Amino acid sequence: LADYRVRLAKRASPPGFGAEAPLTDALLHGLDVRLPLGLPTERPVEHHVPAMDLLCSRRAALGFVPRGRPALRWVATDLDWSHGTGPEVQGTMADLMLAASGRRARLDALTGSGAPALAAWLAR
Repeated sequence: LADYRVRLAKRASPPGFGAEAPLTDALLHGLDVRLPLGLPTERPVEHHVPAMDLLCSRRAALGFVPRGRPALRWVATDLDWSHGTGPEVQGTMADLMLAASGRRARLDALTGSGAPALAAWLAR
């Protein structure tokens, strides 16, 4: 227990990233595991804001987002959050986060004029 407490105080982020990087990893990998197992995926929606902000940033190309993602306007349906310009893609923050990171899971839950371009990118 003492070793665990010592490690709690240490925060590790990849170079050039802040606390949003490990949060994004934890949220995405949690969804990666929970969705196929049919486990509940609900998390406080506000936790996804720093993750989506990171995934929509230029820094995301350094390891979080595969190349070639189309320019889109991401619009959350479960929170007052949006980012970007271009054709609109709408969905929950969790579903947007999955798609923005290059994952196809829950793609069918996204709507908007940008959904076909997003689907084409994810099908690559």
